[in-house]
Amino acid sequence: MEELYRLALQMMVDACHISEEDIMKRNLEKCVNARYIFFGSICKYYTDTELSQLSSLSRALINKIRNSVDRKARNSYFFRHDFNNFKKRISCLFQ
Repeated sequence: MEELYRLALQMMVDACHISEEDIMKRNLEKCVNARYIFFGSICKYYTDTELSQLSSLSRALINKIRNSVDRKARNSYFFRHDFNNFKKRISCLFQ
């Protein structure tokens, strides 16, 4: 479980050229978008509690991301494009 999470996170780091710490902690738009794309993509494979334990984020924040990622994708073409691309890339890890 943790191995797949780490592989997926490394894929996100490589894809967006942002460090793991920045993805999890910084409030720059590109970091927030990367965080939403990452957790939005893997949330169907993990529970909120599991994701909270694997990351440094609270369960409430994970739940907020899970519930709002679709709205964010509807409102931004670039976010939707990146989100769909990352979901496709990550789906091979969890098969």
